[in-house]
Formats: sequence, C-alpha cells, structure tokens
Amino acid sequence: MTLRRLKSFSFGLALCCLCLFIAEITANSEPVQWPVNGHWYDAIGGSLTWIQAFQDARSRSYQDLPGHLATLTSQGENDFVWQTFLQPDGYWLGGFQIRLAKKIDKGWMWITRERWSFTNWSDYEPNDCCETQGVEDGEENSLHFLHGEGEWNDIPTDSEQPGYIIEYEQRLEQSLAPIKLKDIHQLTTTWAKIKQAQ
Repeated sequence: MTLRRLKSFSFGLALCCLCLFIAEITANSEPVQWPVNGHWYDAIGGSLTWIQAFQDARSRSYQDLPGHLATLTSQGENDFVWQTFLQPDGYWLGGFQIRLAKKIDKGWMWITRERWSFTNWSDYEPNDCCETQGVEDGEENSLHFLHGEGEWNDIPTDSEQPGYIIEYEQRLEQSLAPIKLKDIHQLTTTWAKIKQAQ
C-alpha cells in the first residue's frame, strides 16, 4: 500500500512541476531581440485574419517601440524567427500582394515599405491557388509561414490563421514608415474587407 501511495505522490509531484514550468514560460513570455538588427520579435497566438493581425500588431508596443507584422528581409532573420518561436506554422507575416499584379510572384510588398528582395517561398508558391474558406482562386494576397524550414505561402487575407509574428523597431526614416490600412486599401484586391474591418 505504501508503494502505491509513493508512486501516486511521485506522479502528482511531477505533474505539478510540469504545470509550474509551463506556467512560468507563459507568464514570462516576452519579445526576443535579434542582435543582428536590434529588432524585437514575438509570436502572438489567436485565430485571426490578416487584417485583424495587422491591426492588433499596430496597437502594440514594447519598450516604447511600435509593433507591426514582421517583415523578414533576410535568410538570417527568417531563420531566427522560425527557430525562436518553435516553427510557428500558419502565423501571419507582414507581406502582401498589390492589386492588379500581373503575375502571381510579382507585386509583393512589406508593410514597412522595405525592399522586397529576399523570399523564402515553399515549393510551388506563391500560386494564387485553390479555393480556401470560400475565397475563389486568385485571391491569395497575404503572406504566412507554411511549413518546412520557415517557408512561406500566399493565402487569402480573410482566412483565419493561428496567430502572427510581431516585430518591434524604431522607424527612423519616414519613407519607411509602416503602411496604413487606407494605403493597403488602395493596393489590395480585398479593399472592401479592409474597409469593413476599420
């Protein structure tokens, strides 16, 4: 009988320690700095559309630095975010495709207006493919992590994803100020949905 109680106590103690460990991680979850550029990043969970993620990121700040959807402009930055946040499949990023882009791989922009020179598309992406959650082909104009080694996918703006990656940085140049919703309104094919979200 005492051996059974000891096993039960040991299991209960181990379970309690595990719960405390998980609670500690959650309670102390703070943005992480990438020393290469000095920017801070965090993964924000919650079922959100790209517009909702865009608005939520813009409403946040960390150490007086404004937040925005992450713009991953190098392989190093992409790898850092992917590995730091334990492969955040499906998480929104700050890339979108402008309205009337003639080709599926053209017309992509970062919300910060940084140069779109680095990409990490998954095989056969972007593809404007496939009806997703009621959206017809040709409506995949927003960027998110797909799978693999931090690879990207184009997906409909109004599909819900499990969260987003936020980036906090000081924007010194006004020319690189993050794009506002009204500007995206003029650039994307989903402008009516953006207007409704405001």
